[in-house]
Amino acid sequence: VIIEEKNIPATFPNVFKTISEVEHLPMSDVLRRILSNTLLGWIGFLAFFGLAIFRWRVLLPLMPLLALGLLSFQSSNRFIMYLAPFIGIGLGWLIHLVVEGTFLFSKKIISQKKTEEKLEKSDSKARRQKIDTNKKFSVLDYLVNLTTKGANFNKSSQNLTEKTKFIDQEINWWNWLRQLVLYLGMGFFFLTISSQTAISYVPGPSIHPKVYATFLEVKKRVPEGAALMTWWDYGYAITDATGMATFHDGGGISKTPKTYFIARGLISSDPEELYDITQFLATEGIPGIVENNISPEALMLAVRNPVKKPWDPIYLFFTADMTGKYGAISQLGSWDIVNGGSKPRGYRILNCYKITNLEIECRGAKIDLNVGKINKQVDLKRLIFIRNGEVIREKEFGRAQGYTIQLILAGNRIVEVQFIDEQVFQSNYNQMFLLGKYSKELFEESYNAFPFSRLFRIKY
Repeated sequence: VIIEEKNIPATFPNVFKTISEVEHLPMSDVLRRILSNTLLGWIGFLAFFGLAIFRWRVLLPLMPLLALGLLSFQSSNRFIMYLAPFIGIGLGWLIHLVVEGTFLFSKKIISQKKTEEKLEKSDSKARRQKIDTNKKFSVLDYLVNLTTKGANFNKSSQNLTEKTKFIDQEINWWNWLRQLVLYLGMGFFFLTISSQTAISYVPGPSIHPKVYATFLEVKKRVPEGAALMTWWDYGYAITDATGMATFHDGGGISKTPKTYFIARGLISSDPEELYDITQFLATEGIPGIVENNISPEALMLAVRNPVKKPWDPIYLFFTADMTGKYGAISQLGSWDIVNGGSKPRGYRILNCYKITNLEIECRGAKIDLNVGKINKQVDLKRLIFIRNGEVIREKEFGRAQGYTIQLILAGNRIVEVQFIDEQVFQSNYNQMFLLGKYSKELFEESYNAFPFSRLFRIKY
C-alpha cells in the first residue's frame, strides 16, 4: 500500500492575541476596568436596566451606544469605554430614588402631623360650638350675627388667600431644598467614588515626543523612495511624518504572515536571517509567501534564499517602544509554523533602589555582583553597562549558561536595569539597538538617537 504524502502549508500566529485592546476579559474584569469596586459596578449596571424598563422610550436613542458597551462582555475590552456611562446613569438614578424617597416620606409625615393638628383643632372647635349652642339664643344675638356676617366673609376670603400664598411658598422652599440635597448628594458621591476611577490618570502621548522627533530626523537622512523595516505599531505615524513606506502598519497588513517573519527576524540571533527575511519581503511580499507556502520547509527555504534584489533602499528602524513590546514580538516570532504554539520571552525591568560595586538591591531581588547570583539562587552569566547605545563595561561570571543584567546609563546615572535570558540577549534587536553590535557586512548605521531610536541601512 502506497500512502501519498500531502504537503501541509505553514500556519501563522494570531496577531490579535498580542494586541491588548482586543483582548477578551471576563465580566468581573470588565466592570473592574470601570470601577475598582466591582460591587458598585454591578449595582450601577443592574440599576440602569431597571431604569430602562420604566423609561425605555426616553432611553431608546441610547440603544446603539449601549449595544457597543455590551460588546465588552462578548468581544474585546476596547468597548469598555462605551459601557462606563451607563453604569454611571444607573448609580445616579439610585441616588435620585433615595433622595426623592426620603423627601416624599418626610413630606408624608409632615402632612400627617398637620392633618392630626387640624383634626384636633376641629374637634376642639366643635366642642366649643356645642357648648355655645346649649346657651340661650336671643334675638339680639341674631341681629349682631347678621350684621357682621358680610365682614366675616370678606375677612375669611382674605385669610384663605394669604394661607394659599403661604402654602405655595412653603412648597417652593420644599422643592428647592429637595433639589439642593439631590445635587449635593450627587457631588458628594462623585468625590467619594472618584478614587475608584481613572479620573486622576493623565495618559502620556501615544508616541514619546523625542521618539517622534527622530521620525523627522530620519526623513532628512533617508533618500526618497526608501522603505523602513520596523515594528507595525508606529507604521502610520512614521509614514505620515516621513512620507516613506513601511513593511507593515496598524491596518490589515499587520494581520498577515508578514508580521510573523518580521518578528522572527527581530528575535533571531542570526543577522543573516534578518537580512534574508527583509530582502524576501521587499521583493516577493505576501504573494511570494502564498506562492511558496506549499509546506513549512518549502516556505522557509524560499525566504532564506531570496533571488531578487530590492530596487529601492531599505532601512532597519528600531524605536524605544519595542523593548516593552518585545514580549508580543517574541510571541509572534517564536511561533512554530509546523505544530503551532510559541515560547515568548521578554525584558524584565527591575525596580532597583540601591546600586554599589558589590551588590544591587531591587524590589524582590538582591543581586550579588561578586559571585553573580540573584537571591543566592539564580545564576548570572554577565553584567553589562550601556551608554548611548554602546557597551562601556562588561563583566563575565564564567558560566556557560545564565541570565544577563543590562544597566542603561544616562551620563553617570543608571536609569534602567534589565533582566533578560540568553535568547533575548543574543537577539538582533538587543544586539543592534541596545548594544550597538551588528554585522558591518550586512548593515550600516545611519543614525543613532539612543535611547529613542536607531537607524541602519541594509546593504543590498
